[in-house]
Amino acid sequence: MKMSDFNKISRKRFIKTLSWLLLIPFGWLFNSIMTKEAERNKTRRQILLPEEIPNGITIMEPVIIVKKESEVKCFSARCPHLGCLINHLEKEEIVCPCHGSRFSSDGKVINGPSVKHLNELEIIKNKAGRLVVYDV
Repeated sequence: MKMSDFNKISRKRFIKTLSWLLLIPFGWLFNSIMTKEAERNKTRRQILLPEEIPNGITIMEPVIIVKKESEVKCFSARCPHLGCLINHLEKEEIVCPCHGSRFSSDGKVINGPSVKHLNELEIIKNKAGRLVVYDV
């Protein structure tokens, strides 16, 4: 190709070529994100909940189990503010020991600095009929 041939490239062809070249970084980014997500899913650990769950709030690191009559909910024990491990209760409130965020038994923020509620985890039954959650 001669140097003078570059002057003959149409605008349409230039934009088409440039579009294809711009797809390469986006493809790499998508692949990188999907690879990291697959690795994260491999490292998720299964947490077996106790067969007998007492009424009230139970902290079983790394999860918080809340049972009210027959309803059971499970939350991550990681504070959504900065990720500190919550291991403290005060008067039916879940308290982060690092910065003092307080959460109700349904995982809602009572006062901050956290502005996000506790991350509720899905409770499922395994093949043996036991309740399990997956730590995130």
